[in-house]
Amino acid sequence: MASDLSPPLQVLANEVRQPSNGIIGITDALLAACASCSGLSVIEKGKQFLLSVADANGTQQEQVIEKTNDRPILRTILADVAQRADISPYGGEGTISVSSASVKIRFTNTAGNVRLESGSLIGQEKWTDAGTQVKGSGPKIS
Repeated sequence: MASDLSPPLQVLANEVRQPSNGIIGITDALLAACASCSGLSVIEKGKQFLLSVADANGTQQEQVIEKTNDRPILRTILADVAQRADISPYGGEGTISVSSASVKIRFTNTAGNVRLESGSLIGQEKWTDAGTQVKGSGPKIS
């Protein structure tokens, strides 16, 4: 599925599979992906990042980025995002500068809920602690 990804999401996929600069490189790629689309929502499930991506027309697509291992990394990425956005490491909402753009983000980083949302997808997706979608459109989790 990676060949169907837009260039910023392809960079993110490459960083997730083989980080060039560790967690910082993955964080940079994730924030660049947020800045490149109208909205983005990401959760981590096992060996996958599950993404819902909205374009400027509001059209949403589901994307899956396969990781090379099942070690969870999204919580660590969100801690880096929190430091950059000057918000609580457990979650919050704020604006972060990415290159020449300002990106509105919201994330939750707790034991039962780890996710990042940006732009038009903030608040559009609801997930239970078990990872089951209950409202909105987005990646289906099995």
